[in-house]
Amino acid sequence: MSDGLVALCYGSSIALALLVLWLYGVRHWYWHAASILLALGIGLAPGNEFTNTTAMTLVIGWVFSFLMVWGVAAPIFAFGWDHHQHHWKHH
Repeated sequence: MSDGLVALCYGSSIALALLVLWLYGVRHWYWHAASILLALGIGLAPGNEFTNTTAMTLVIGWVFSFLMVWGVAAPIFAFGWDHHQHHWKHH
């Protein structure tokens, strides 16, 4: 498998997770905590012959990356960078 395909796969999951946070904002904290726990569960789950293929490794890695980034990056969007808050009033 080419390195470019792997980078495109995982890069797209990270970009989509950040885009979802940017567009829809941070949800309740427990959704982000649950996504981190689910990502850890997926990442630590033992593999079998079905999940040990190249395609399934990419799919599982993509889901893991998306969930982990969506969960871990939420505090940055909640406390550091919030594009929806404007300091001026609209008339």
